[in-house]
Amino acid sequence: MESGLGLGRRTEEMRREWREEATWEGVVGVGLKVKPTVEGREVVGVVRREKRRRRSGGGTGGGKWIPLWWRWYYYVCPVSWSLYGLVGSQYGDVEERLDTGETVEHFVVKYFDFRHDFVGYVALIMLGIVLLFGLIFAFSIKSFNFQKR
Repeated sequence: MESGLGLGRRTEEMRREWREEATWEGVVGVGLKVKPTVEGREVVGVVRREKRRRRSGGGTGGGKWIPLWWRWYYYVCPVSWSLYGLVGSQYGDVEERLDTGETVEHFVVKYFDFRHDFVGYVALIMLGIVLLFGLIFAFSIKSFNFQKR
């Protein structure tokens, strides 16, 4: 879609994104004016942060976009392994083509670095995390005696 000024497709996409963002911010601002509650502000804050994070290029990238000194947290976090298991098992072997011409499987590997053949290991890691938390809970309940006076 070319504009009359010949600015190009990328500029038009940026304008469209800006218009969508401005419209969304206006609707949210009016909504907060009508009912200004703490809960509403929290929800709006979470959504705003998520939109800004996605717009800035963040996301789940298999740890490639995380600074080197924080990658340990990505590998320890159960949420990252859950996302790996869900995305890898559901979309990791889909051979359908996207609009870009690449397969869904190739896109998942390229963008998220989630491989379908690693899903079995992810399941074992998730089981290990569950057992670890269970053992920590059992040990804590056993060792903390709240009935002492």
